[in-house]
Parts: sequence; structure tokens; C-alpha cells
Amino acid sequence: MGCSMIRPHLLSCLLALSFALPGCIVTSGRMATLEGRVSKLEKERSALIADLQREQKRLRRLHDEIERSTGHLRHSGARITTRIDQLEQRLKQLRGELEVYGHRMGGVGRLSSRYGKDIDQLQRRISRLIADLRDRAGIAILALPKDLPEQADDWVKLAQLRFDQGEVRVAEAIAKECDKRFAGSMQAGECGLIRARVYFEEHRFDEAIKTLQAVHDAQGGKAVEVVGKSLLAIGQVLAAEGKCSDALNVLDYLRRDLAKLPQAKLARKRRNGVKKSCKAGVMRLPERTSGSLKAAPVPPPGAASPTGR
Repeated sequence: MGCSMIRPHLLSCLLALSFALPGCIVTSGRMATLEGRVSKLEKERSALIADLQREQKRLRRLHDEIERSTGHLRHSGARITTRIDQLEQRLKQLRGELEVYGHRMGGVGRLSSRYGKDIDQLQRRISRLIADLRDRAGIAILALPKDLPEQADDWVKLAQLRFDQGEVRVAEAIAKECDKRFAGSMQAGECGLIRARVYFEEHRFDEAIKTLQAVHDAQGGKAVEVVGKSLLAIGQVLAAEGKCSDALNVLDYLRRDLAKLPQAKLARKRRNGVKKSCKAGVMRLPERTSGSLKAAPVPPPGAASPTGR
């Protein structure tokens, strides 16, 4: 019996041909088996398609939930940031009023000065609280200004400008975003140096070291200026912590293995300074050089760090 006489449709004949002996002779039992297999495969295919559609719907729902949660977080973070900024502004006003009262009262100038120091310490704690809130909530981007540049070099200039103007939190946020957008570039390294400077002057030494190490590692330790700058800064932080031998090792590495860099010459001078002034286990806390960093009083060399280190 020929294929055309067994089944009229082409699919059955083709299936039969794949298993039949020459001459396309197939039994009805084998044909039924083949049709059963085809039917089973079709059902499995339909089930897989249904599973895929269900997963697509689930992922869409999950995406929508994430979008809603992110929007809520940004909205809540914006309210927190606004309230903290208002508190900062009020503290600045109070400090100014205290200075006026201290000038007028004359005879009680010492008392007023003491209160002024208390306000300075509170200002410093508020500044740290703002940084911690933004870091822990992942909302540092809220500190970014509206008009941002496109070129990486302009990001570095903007972060440095805001730091010099005393807008330390804004400078930190710009530098972080710069590092994300231009990761691995020299400009990202320069932004990392600005962030590390903020951390160093706020006595957040661990964060400063971690950030500077990341700048070094992003360039693979190559002999480029941003790496030389990061190593000089690491030596400075270690010396401030009283880790004299570690500081000397970093500076020796810079002047020995990266001798072609201009920072290698500075490393020789810094090394002499570390040997003269650094005392093992004794902190020499850095002075603030910008804006709100200046508001906090600097403890004398060797005093305990306000971070509890």
C-alpha cells in the first residue's frame, strides 16, 4: 500500500517516510504511534508557551512594583533631604545670631564662645548625619544639581568648584556620579580623589583609603598621574592615622616603581616629612579646608578621632 493511499495529508506521509523501509510501506500501528508522538510534542510546546507567557506577566508585575518602590523611595528621600537642609540653614542662622549676641554682650564673650563651639560640634554631627542618611538610603543622587555637564572634564571641574565653595555634600554627590558615568577613565579617577579628600578631612579614614585604592586599581597601577596622586594621598591618610611604616612603604613604592611620574619626586619629600613628624599610633587629624568642613573645630594632634577610631 502506497503512502498516498494510507493518509491524504503530507505530514503523516513524511513522518512515515522517516521510519519506513524503502518503498514507503508503513503499518497503521506505526502511523498511530507517530501521530501520538506528534500530538504529545504539540501539547508540550503549548504548555511551554503558556509557562513563558505566565513568566512574562510575572516579570512585568515585578518591574512595575520596583518602579513604584523606587519612586516612593526617591520621594521620601527628597522630603528627608529637604528637612535636613532646612535644619542646616537654621543652625547657620543660630550661629550667626550667637556671634552677634557675643559681640554685643562683651563681658560674657567667653560664654558665648563656648556656646559657639557647641554649635560647631552640632553642625559637624549634622553634616555627618546627612552623609550617612544619603549613603544608607542610596539617595546620594538627590544632592546633584539640576544642570549637569556632558563632558567628563567638566564633571571634574564642577565637583572641585562645589568643594571649594563649601558645598561638600554636593561635591561628593557629583564626584560619585562622575565615577559611575565615566568608570575607568582618568576623569573618574580625579573625581575619586575629590571624594577621598572629603572623607579625609571629615576623618573618615577607612572610606578615604578604600576610595583611593579603587582609583589605583581602576588604572591597574599603571604609571599615570592619577595613580601617582592616589598613592601620595594614601600615604597622607596613613600618616595622619599614625600608621607610619605603612605610609613609608606606600611612598617608597611610588618613588621606586613609578619613578617616571612627577609625584615620585614629591614622594621623596613627603617621606622625609613622615619620618620627622609621624609618630606610630598617634593620630594627627587634618584641618578642614573648605566650607562646612571648616565649621567643625579640629582636635589637637594625638586626640581621639570623632569617628571613634
